[in-house]
Amino acid sequence: MYGTSPTASARGSRWRPGMVQPSLDHMTQYLVKRANLLVFGVLLAILALVGAATWERLNASRQVREPSQHSYDILLASKDLAIALRDAERGQRGYVLTGRDEYLAPYDAARDRLGVHQGELQKLTADNPDQQRRLRELAPVIARKLEELAQTVQARRDGGLDAAERIVDTDAGRDFMVDAERTLSGL
Repeated sequence: MYGTSPTASARGSRWRPGMVQPSLDHMTQYLVKRANLLVFGVLLAILALVGAATWERLNASRQVREPSQHSYDILLASKDLAIALRDAERGQRGYVLTGRDEYLAPYDAARDRLGVHQGELQKLTADNPDQQRRLRELAPVIARKLEELAQTVQARRDGGLDAAERIVDTDAGRDFMVDAERTLSGL
C-alpha cells in the first residue's frame, strides 16, 4: 500500500489504535468451525430425510406385501386340505385293493389333518364372507367324502373286495372329490 500510513489503512477497518487486532488465524479457525457446523447440520438433515424416506418405502412395501402373503397363506391351506383329502382316498384305495391294515395309515393320518386344515382356512378367511360361504358349502362335501371312504373301508373289512367294489362303482366318491376340489379352487 503505497502512500498510505498504517493509521490510514486502519481507519477503514474496525481496528483502532490501542485495540488488539485479532489474528487472521483466529478468524479463519472461527469461520472453519462455523462452516463445519453448517455442513454437519446439513448432512444430519439429509440423513434424516433419507431415513424418513426409507422408512416410508419399507412401510409401503410391507402394506403391499401383507395382502399377497395372506392370499398365499389361504392358497397354501386350501392345497393342504386338498392333499389331505387325496391322502385319505389313497389310503382307502390301498386298503381296498390289498386288505392290509398298514395301507390305512395315510387314510387315518389324513382324517386327523382335515379338521386342522379346515379350522385354519376358517381363521384365514374370517375377513371374507364369500370365502366363508364357500367353506360352509365345502364342509358337508368333505363329511360325505369321509363317510364314503369309511363305508368302503368297512365294506372291504366285512364283505371283501366285491362289497367294497360295489360302493366304488357308484362313483359317489369321485363326485365328492370333484366338488371339493372345485370349491377349494375358488378360495
